[in-house]
Amino acid sequence: MKYSTRRLVCGFLLTIAFAWCANAQNQAVPDDVRAFAARYVAAINAKDAARILAMYDSKALACITPQTKDFYDEVMPVHASDHVPTGYAISLLPVNEGTLKALLADFEPLPVKPLNELHIDYQQGEENGSVIIYLARENGRWVGDFPCAKEMALKRYRDDARPSGDSFLPITKL
Repeated sequence: MKYSTRRLVCGFLLTIAFAWCANAQNQAVPDDVRAFAARYVAAINAKDAARILAMYDSKALACITPQTKDFYDEVMPVHASDHVPTGYAISLLPVNEGTLKALLADFEPLPVKPLNELHIDYQQGEENGSVIIYLARENGRWVGDFPCAKEMALKRYRDDARPSGDSFLPITKL
């Protein structure tokens, strides 16, 4: 009996510690980032690729050339099936360097060092979705950032004939 009470108390304390650590990593979301997220979601829901692209860093946009347009058309979050319902949650996190390093195995370094990751999480029926955007600053405003694909990633994309909705980049619906 004494053992199970101690175990219960330890479990409770561990739960509190994990919750505190998770909240410590999630930063307060400033109003300008909330506004960025709202504009981004509105552009996704409107299926407006031009509006989404206008929210990205100009150096990242230089990655999209006539030779890479098919790749970026597929991985950017503007597809007929993409929709972020109201009630989505946003969080602002430090850049996960491990994830970024793994991503960059097939991509060039990000044109601008991202300051944060913006996560837009939502639930649609039984399915969960996330949009993750690396955020940087350009001319005093928040912009999204994405890496240029290396030739190896472009070749694999073309060889695999990936189905619509799959992605290589963290800026698409998962």
